[in-house]
Amino acid sequence: MNKDLEIFLDKALNISWKNVNELSSFNLSDESVIKLITDKEVYKTFAKRISTVGNTWYVSTILGAQIFRLKNVPVDILEKSLNDDIVIRILRAGHFPDVSYINNVAKSRTGEAQVYAAHYCDIETLKEIRKSKNSKVRAVAYQRLGPVNYLDEMLSDRKKEVRIMGLEFAPINYPFLSKMVGELSLDAFRVLISKVNINDIPLFLGNRNMKHRFVKSVVEQRMQ
Repeated sequence: MNKDLEIFLDKALNISWKNVNELSSFNLSDESVIKLITDKEVYKTFAKRISTVGNTWYVSTILGAQIFRLKNVPVDILEKSLNDDIVIRILRAGHFPDVSYINNVAKSRTGEAQVYAAHYCDIETLKEIRKSKNSKVRAVAYQRLGPVNYLDEMLSDRKKEVRIMGLEFAPINYPFLSKMVGELSLDAFRVLISKVNINDIPLFLGNRNMKHRFVKSVVEQRMQ
């Protein structure tokens, strides 16, 4: 480990919230900055020490300041960086070879960096990541792709916000709605019960949301 990085980590051990700026302005070499954000053990040591005086905001702020001063940023930093906020900062700073590299980030990351990239990647990439384990990514993907080809997927998604998005787009009497008898979210159920085929409403009588006053009023109006 480079001497400057050792000193930097020692300062992190003794830092207080009053002098966080000292680490932000510490003159690390490019090599040490890269090691700090890509070496798992070094990064964990730094993050653990900083967490004693604050939260992840301190970590991102200090690392962001160090990244800002980098003169040469290898492309693989985006792939190796252990901090999603830093990946986003690198993208915003334009430290990548081609705008299409946003697609790589969307497909290779799994956290907030993937969410960020999902807003800007191309449509083909969006189709690939639309079933990401990250519910935020799925929400962005379906919002950008729209319901025309993906409505059933939206209506069966695990995240209620995605299902609600689908329900708001669904036509009245849309066949898939009758399969949503187990919908647990009241917010989603309110939209669902106003659009499901009226002949299928008896299928929903066992759903706990049918006891809600607003839902009852919607059902009564539709049955008149």
